[in-house]
Amino acid sequence: MTPRKPEKHTQQPVDSLQKLAATHPRILVLGVGSLGCYLVAKAQLAGLPAQVEFALLHQKQALLLGKPSVHTFLLQGAEADLCSQLSSDDYDRLQTLLLDMDLVILCSALGGHSGEILVELASLLQFQQSVLAFVVTPFHFEGGARQQRALATLQQLENHCSSVLELPNDVLRKAVGGKTALHIALDASNVFLHQLLSQLLNILAEPSLINLDVSDFKHVLKHPGRMVVGWLAMDFARPLGPQLEQLLQQPLLAQFPLQTARAGMVHLEVSADFEMGAFYDLHAALQQRLPQNGLLLSGLRIHPQQAQPRITLCLTGVNKETADPG
Repeated sequence: MTPRKPEKHTQQPVDSLQKLAATHPRILVLGVGSLGCYLVAKAQLAGLPAQVEFALLHQKQALLLGKPSVHTFLLQGAEADLCSQLSSDDYDRLQTLLLDMDLVILCSALGGHSGEILVELASLLQFQQSVLAFVVTPFHFEGGARQQRALATLQQLENHCSSVLELPNDVLRKAVGGKTALHIALDASNVFLHQLLSQLLNILAEPSLINLDVSDFKHVLKHPGRMVVGWLAMDFARPLGPQLEQLLQQPLLAQFPLQTARAGMVHLEVSADFEMGAFYDLHAALQQRLPQNGLLLSGLRIHPQQAQPRITLCLTGVNKETADPG
């Protein structure tokens, strides 16, 4: 597909929020399909700074109504070609929006038509912006055809995106507990996904005492491979080693060989009495467990009411080829 050239528009007055966004790197979180739109709509309610913008692509017009602060695009028909599913004006508007961003996070469930749209969106941005695919893959019991379609989409996303954060439903089931009632497990899985996306956006968009921002994240994304993310409440009065092992053995992290990670970010949320020595000890312990990691960026945010320190660990450049298939 040959992208259309966006039309030139006359300069419009900008309000204070637009001026603020113009002075910071801009993030677009774009949801495709029901799950992608759900995650993006939930993240939009978190009240993040103006440089974080949200967009929804869906075939159901009712899901796109009543969202004045969200970019919405109605998909029409079932053709694989995105240009055929959007009106001419919407296609140009979407392309202009994508190319105006510093970081784009694409959210969707794979195994169906939404994944193919994600690939096309990523191809529009290849070599121009940093792109993270935040995607959920099917349960094993959903069948070989759906699994194969998701796998093919993942391979295409790896070719077009800076990094892929794959969240398999089978692994999410382990995270929420296999004996949990089905309807509760599905709700818990959606809440977990929402929390994961919101935590990542919160780190990138909200200022911290030791700050991590979009520019830092783009450096981490330069290392090709898979991304993994996890978080844990920690007690620095206890030995750090067992606690870090607990973090690294969380289902979403343990699905890949973390010792192959090439880069990462570690972000701490702590109370005002947190000691510098504990900050140093944590990084030294992490570096021992991540021997190939050549870039570990650090962030620290003070919360006066923080009862217990919380660590969020994001690793990239993880080698999926040696992942444990179980």
